[in-house]
Amino acid sequence: MLNLALVGFMGSGKSTVGKQLAEELDLIYVDTDALVEAKAGMPIPEIFAKQGEAAFRELEREVVLELCRETHLVMATGGGAFINPSVREALLRSSLVAYLDAPFETLWERIRGDAGRPLLSGEGAYDRARALYQSRLPIYRTAHVTVDASRPADEVVRELLEVYHAHRRQAQPRLG
Repeated sequence: MLNLALVGFMGSGKSTVGKQLAEELDLIYVDTDALVEAKAGMPIPEIFAKQGEAAFRELEREVVLELCRETHLVMATGGGAFINPSVREALLRSSLVAYLDAPFETLWERIRGDAGRPLLSGEGAYDRARALYQSRLPIYRTAHVTVDASRPADEVVRELLEVYHAHRRQAQPRLG
């Protein structure tokens, strides 16, 4: 069974949409950030504070590469996971990758003030987040499909269900 991987910037709805998709498709939902926290034995902000972003990104890479060897998954990836070339390559090979796209201002309204997001802490968070968003856009756009995530989650889920089923039909060998 084909995996479905959700990629996109912080606040795009990967976790919310992923849980609903997994339920609708009768697949297993996995949140890569939660798995990284479990593997590290500490929350992401603490990983950043104690070990740095590079250590977090390595744990994230290991977790995603392990998941890419499995099937029957809906994966909600961290906002920066798809930026890593080895992660991107593995996801594109093992999964239908959907980019949840939304304008930066929409995402900012969803994420600002969230203390659980280390990249948003301190002075200049808006400018840093905007620059990060802009730098990641070209990479996010290499996903198999792009979905407008500025809409309500149930609409995004409905569209992704259609895309997933259409993709599976195309991927199945024709008999007779």
